Amino acid sequence: MLQRGANINCIDKDGCTPLICAASNGDEYLIRLLLEKGANLENEDYMAFTALIWAAKNGHQGVVKQLLEKGAIVDRMDCGDCTSLTYAAIEGHEGVARLLLEKGANPEYGDTKGYTPLIWAAKKGHEGIFRLLVEKGANIEHEDDRGCTPLA
Repeated sequence: MLQRGANINCIDKDGCTPLICAASNGDEYLIRLLLEKGANLENEDYMAFTALIWAAKNGHQGVVKQLLEKGAIVDRMDCGDCTSLTYAAIEGHEGVARLLLEKGANPEYGDTKGYTPLIWAAKKGHEGIFRLLVEKGANIEHEDDRGCTPLA
């Protein structure tokens, strides 16, 4: 289809591009092909999820690595002010979180409730991610909108 001129950045009814769909599904081969053909890394779906956010949320470490290597913005936020690192912390994807932090993800960005990745890791019981975030300088004294810290 691409050889016949199909729009590589076409959008479906949910705002998903082929790159977003491939990232969500963890299709490393298709990601590579789409990136080689010039797919836009920063297109968003209706929730303002980028390909990187979907890959991080679903734990597709290889896809996250590919997208970061091609220059995906590591701290892009969705409509709820969540970043890729936030979703890695929520879902317990430690390898993904490590990759994002290595590429400069800010562990202090909070969502609309003031929950940082560290607070989410604590809430969800993801001890490995919690330790990783603390090791990378996350603030254990940060308070969410209710005044709770990650240790509360």
